[in-house]
Amino acid sequence: MTDQPPLPFVALGCIPAAAWDFNDDRFVPSVQELGPLPGGLAVRGAGGVAECGTGRCAVSYRVAGRAGESAEQVARRMWDHLLSKGWPTPDGGRSCRPVGWLPDTPRTCVAISTAGDAARLTLEGGRPYRRIALASSRQVRGLR
Repeated sequence: MTDQPPLPFVALGCIPAAAWDFNDDRFVPSVQELGPLPGGLAVRGAGGVAECGTGRCAVSYRVAGRAGESAEQVARRMWDHLLSKGWPTPDGGRSCRPVGWLPDTPRTCVAISTAGDAARLTLEGGRPYRRIALASSRQVRGLR
């Protein structure tokens, strides 16, 4: 008797798991995915350094509005623009949509936040993890 695992276990268990881990479909979304911005809105900066973790990459930008426009007004106009371009209504400050047409396709997510006098746009790309998303939705419903 050998101390090696049986070949079917390796072939059917380990190889697909390793392939999934190495092909996690994370990507850095482009701000061009948002379409042309309406007058008076502009994305500033090169996006800084992309932060990548398990299955996801994110990059942030500053969003500038018209002179005298508050960060909240800029964020509202940005959300209005995204909704007009077919993005889903934000849930908890985020909106996500699939990149392809398959059920388990990678997604691009957008979040818009404000801090002080600045609005910040964060784009995130990667494969959705439904189990985590469902747990988060249940937690949010419990807080309402």
